Amino acid sequence: MSYAWAITIVIGTYFAGTYLSKVTRGRIGSSLFCTFVFLIAFNLNIFPRDIVAKADLSGMYNFVMLTLLVNIGSTFDLKMLKNEWRLVVSVLLGIVGMAVAIVGIGGFFFGELAVLSFPTLVGGSIATQLMVESATEKGLIEMAALIVLINSVQAWLGMPLISYGVRKEANRMLGIYRKTGQAVPANRFAIMDSKVQSESTETTFFDKFLPKQCQNTFFYLFITSLCGAAATVIAKYTSAMTGGILGSAIIGLFLGCGLTHFGILPKDPLKKSGLLDFMMFVLIVVLRGKLGDLSMATLAASVVPIAGIVILGALGMLVIAIPVGRKVGFSTGMCVAFGMGCYCSYPTNYQIASEIINVLAEKSEEKEHLEKEILTRVVEGSIISVSMTSAMIAGLMAGFV
Repeated sequence: MSYAWAITIVIGTYFAGTYLSKVTRGRIGSSLFCTFVFLIAFNLNIFPRDIVAKADLSGMYNFVMLTLLVNIGSTFDLKMLKNEWRLVVSVLLGIVGMAVAIVGIGGFFFGELAVLSFPTLVGGSIATQLMVESATEKGLIEMAALIVLINSVQAWLGMPLISYGVRKEANRMLGIYRKTGQAVPANRFAIMDSKVQSESTETTFFDKFLPKQCQNTFFYLFITSLCGAAATVIAKYTSAMTGGILGSAIIGLFLGCGLTHFGILPKDPLKKSGLLDFMMFVLIVVLRGKLGDLSMATLAASVVPIAGIVILGALGMLVIAIPVGRKVGFSTGMCVAFGMGCYCSYPTNYQIASEIINVLAEKSEEKEHLEKEILTRVVEGSIISVSMTSAMIAGLMAGFV
């Protein structure tokens, strides 16, 4: 197969996934669709198993990894962490519960696959990529492919759990409102001051001497890649001093977070460049190319371990997040809704919650209140686990693989 056909086919496959995701409101995401298409096409010899290599995406993939971690770090909202400390505590302790369930119990029954898949289950394609890369470097080729598969199917359990949690909490809040005429907060300890976090005008160091019209696609690409390059230089020293624990992934995250917090790097620069969607395409397609290393026999033998690991991870999260969340003021439904954001992140969790709120709310004021109290926290829960925590865990664990 020529380069022209290979790149056209992988782009077409991804496009079909994005269309299906739109039609199904995120219930069948583009990453899941690509996973099944690649698995079937590889094993039926419809696609050559090296189609991603033939598409020659490796150079772009390296650039994506240089910049994406910095970009993720730039999205860390330190003010949100402070204001929603109860939510942060619930999610983080839930992740500790996941670690015990997956690494402890899952490691005993399913071995190395459970341990290596833990960062993936905490959420995010970046965490998956870091673990796949580490497993591949150690010669664990089939293990790397199975990690990609886990990343693709975990949303199947996350979606119904988030739906259950949002529906339960929405019905609770609406029941009180319709009975008493008073809107209640999702957290019983919260002060009902209708605290709205207005989006302040974002200003950075570059705004002082560079006109806005000059801050174009290439400006954002340049400053993000510059930070990525700086992270690789710093990581040479930190990695040597820490035995590989503080590698370029962790340094890139910290650098993006720190520079954005102090107003040097703009928030989410790759999104501002207009190329973030394309970069996610490269990341997802290259990861799905690893599925070419899986035979049908290996895949069939892995169904039970994969299902067991995914279920254990959800149980570990909920067994801790629910009692902790209730202790700090949340209901059981709310804890399930934001806790399972690690399995089903934005925008899918947003779409699920929004759809349920639209169905249950009978008045505009009911809808607005549910969106403020439930929808916001569902998204914030996934930000804490997927955007902030999973990449750091993966970066640390990659050093131990």
